[in-house]
Amino acid sequence: MKNQIYELAEYLQQNHLGKENGISRSVLAKKLGIGEIRLKALRRAINESTEIDKLVSTSGSCYMCETEAECERAISNTFKMGVALIKK
Repeated sequence: MKNQIYELAEYLQQNHLGKENGISRSVLAKKLGIGEIRLKALRRAINESTEIDKLVSTSGSCYMCETEAECERAISNTFKMGVALIKK
């Protein structure tokens, strides 16, 4: 799995860096030949990694955050989702 994590991070950084270069999760999964659940697990692993310095956002589309503002939005959206789940 570790190799897939780094491969996805590199692919996103080269092809989908920044919100304007985002891709839908379903199209990305199909392009990579993996299921959306697997893609979600890999994205989560990238975001939890201390070795990979950029975050992956899936807000609207999937992309590697390029700017600090994009990272802040990704973190904020994740936080809001967590709070909503706790309330539920």
